[in-house]
Amino acid sequence: MPTVRLPLHIGVDALWRAAWASALLLPGAVLVATSVHLDAAHQARIVLGVIGAVALCIGIALIVYAWSARASDAVFGADGMGIEGGRHGGTTLRWEEIAAARIHADAAGFGHQLKLTTRTGQTLVLADAVDATEIASLESLGQTLKARLGEEPEPLPRRADLACCARCGAPLPPTDQQSISCIACGAPNPVDPRIRERVTMQMAADRTQQATALRIERLLRQPGANMASVTLALAALVSALVWAAVAAAFWIVGSDALDAFAIGVGFFNGWVFTFAMFSFARIALARRRALLLLSTTFGARPPVKPGDAPGCRQCGAPLPVGGSVLVGCIYCGTQSVLGINVRPLLRRVQQHGHSIEKLLGEQAAERSSWIKLGLIGVLATGIGALVLMAQIVVAQEFAEERASCERGVVKACADVGLSYYVGSSVREDKAAAFRYRKRACDGDHAEACRDIAFQLELGIGVPKDREQAKAHYEKACRLGFAKACDERKELDE
Repeated sequence: MPTVRLPLHIGVDALWRAAWASALLLPGAVLVATSVHLDAAHQARIVLGVIGAVALCIGIALIVYAWSARASDAVFGADGMGIEGGRHGGTTLRWEEIAAARIHADAAGFGHQLKLTTRTGQTLVLADAVDATEIASLESLGQTLKARLGEEPEPLPRRADLACCARCGAPLPPTDQQSISCIACGAPNPVDPRIRERVTMQMAADRTQQATALRIERLLRQPGANMASVTLALAALVSALVWAAVAAAFWIVGSDALDAFAIGVGFFNGWVFTFAMFSFARIALARRRALLLLSTTFGARPPVKPGDAPGCRQCGAPLPVGGSVLVGCIYCGTQSVLGINVRPLLRRVQQHGHSIEKLLGEQAAERSSWIKLGLIGVLATGIGALVLMAQIVVAQEFAEERASCERGVVKACADVGLSYYVGSSVREDKAAAFRYRKRACDGDHAEACRDIAFQLELGIGVPKDREQAKAHYEKACRLGFAKACDERKELDE
């Protein structure tokens, strides 16, 4: 029996837990770092720190769960089965060790478990699942293992029209030749012309299915569970890089200019891009799910003895073996996939009926849907990134203006003070506005003198001081700011 690989954990549970972890763990770290970076007097400092710490804790818990539910495969061989990937990766069991095993899917908490009990009484939880797709995977694999161990035989009555050996009665493989030797006893048998005609017609029909056969071959050649886990890790890594970019953007903007809008845009970018990356990763899992259904539902029956022809998955009749992986039965017309050698399920997957094309079409549609969602996420992230870059440009311009003030440019000090006063390009701070306007006024900037006089008069950002207000109104008036002259007179009235 060739080695057969079947998905045990498809990886859907792990993917969504990892996606949620990325959506909480990484922004949680950004929030904690941002709260540390903010000024001690910043109103949002404590709130951001607490939210970030909670998100970190939940994210770590989700990472632990995602690790335990990562993709894994059950590998069937002639001597037994092994597990690749997942928490039981490397585990191998011979068929005789589990000949009397009871493998079943049962409820466990909020999900399902697939348990294997060995002849020695050891119980091994192969996998557990919460997602509906994962639960279906566990049930399918459990039923397949039961059938493989002979716990749930699938009796098939022999067809009345089946071509059999005239000497021993063994079924004869269909062929378009004039005669064929029996595999069981070696006796020559003439082939009924009607059988030869059916074989010729079926081979012609199979040749029209070459495109479908190629798609099946690609599914059968897909990488195993370890590659699915690598795909998830890459999605998480790229998401982490984006969150690092968000944190860097927050640092560039600076605590003074970091307002709710900038934080919202940054987190929008991180969350949407994370969703996009895991949507792309979901494409690989769609292929794994399709492989499971293909293997357990559409695989031909393995040969009863070495040298025998594989059997039709529906009626059990021998199949003509040609060069294609997809072969039709000459008796019932059902198509079966060769090279899988997994006994079909006792309870077939009804929603797919007998249509392999429908299964492949659903897999292609699922892939297309996740690709579209991922592209939409990337596009939305690009738009959000442009908005955040505009915020960064404004913040850098403000930083340059503030640096000019530090170098003694009086007008720059007045402009910085105005920005702080109205909350433009920076978080509103009346006290900081007064300080920068005071520096501009000391440099004989008339409007700045009038502005700090107004703040002193009304006590905006500083304690009220009418005398100082009068003095600065007078200075602004002397420097040519006419409105300050009128306001000085009004203050005396």
